[in-house]
Amino acid sequence: MRVIVSGTVVPAIAGTSESWKLHRLLGFAVEGRHAIVFEDSKHLLSWLETVDQSSRGAYLTALGLASRMLAALPANVATIRIDTGNYCWNDPLSILSLDDALQTLAEPLGVLVENSENDWYFLRGMMLKSERQRTQKLLDKGWLLPVHGGGSTLIDKFKERIAIPSKGLRTFVMFDSDRVHPDEHHPTWTTARPGKQPASCFAFEWEKAISQVMPARYWMLRRRFIESYMPKSELLIAGASQESVAALHSLPTEARWFFNMKAGLTRDAGRHDSERAKGLFDELTDAHRQALAQGLVNKLADHYEKAITSEFDWDTEARQEARTAIPKLTRLY
Repeated sequence: MRVIVSGTVVPAIAGTSESWKLHRLLGFAVEGRHAIVFEDSKHLLSWLETVDQSSRGAYLTALGLASRMLAALPANVATIRIDTGNYCWNDPLSILSLDDALQTLAEPLGVLVENSENDWYFLRGMMLKSERQRTQKLLDKGWLLPVHGGGSTLIDKFKERIAIPSKGLRTFVMFDSDRVHPDEHHPTWTTARPGKQPASCFAFEWEKAISQVMPARYWMLRRRFIESYMPKSELLIAGASQESVAALHSLPTEARWFFNMKAGLTRDAGRHDSERAKGLFDELTDAHRQALAQGLVNKLADHYEKAITSEFDWDTEARQEARTAIPKLTRLY
């Protein structure tokens, strides 16, 4: 994160019993964990004259490196301004007390996903190589961690995190869209169905709740599941039959993106809200319909583990979506 220290902070505590907090703050800069800049260098340099030479040298070197880091950060990088009043927990700019800032800066960035293994592999696999390397560094240091949302309980985990402001500010969420047709989630769409049970679309409600709290810190997939992004070549490597892959890729693009990769057409046809698919698969031939009846590969999402060590041949639309979504996460680093 970018951290801007107001000119009123250092003189307020320098020489007092709370000056240890300045050491803790500067420790983040020494670690390279956060980019810290002081608005008033005069008071800082004066205080640094009172600390031991080795610490002073480490702090000054770290602050110099941080100032160069700032030039490479995106304009919307998550920022904390440490001040003595007018506090707010906003994104991209929060104004916090020194105590609240120290607590927030020590908080690992939590990436809340439905499954902390396969979803996490998918997310990292979609990154550019440089992003993946940087992410791995943060993981190794314990500064970033995947948080298992547990499918339908993800929204509860989200609410638990945002209930603690320092943890909420260090939260990013990714989840499936769960759509079975591209028209779903439009503003006029509703899960209510005349004469039927409401549709079971958790993501529709999740997005409404999450976007109100942190509109720039989540990624709802545009396609149905993470499996919907599996490249054609990887489907075959993962064990899908030539017939099922050919049938899948005979579909129009949007139908392919909302096909039930996990369980196939038969399972979707038996849903209480099966009409949500409209006529998306009406043009299938009998042979292709049979090939897609039961899905493609059991536990297909497990194959995303391979995306960490080899570059998948993502389709153009998937790459474009990732280039929009992943910077929302990396701006929080």
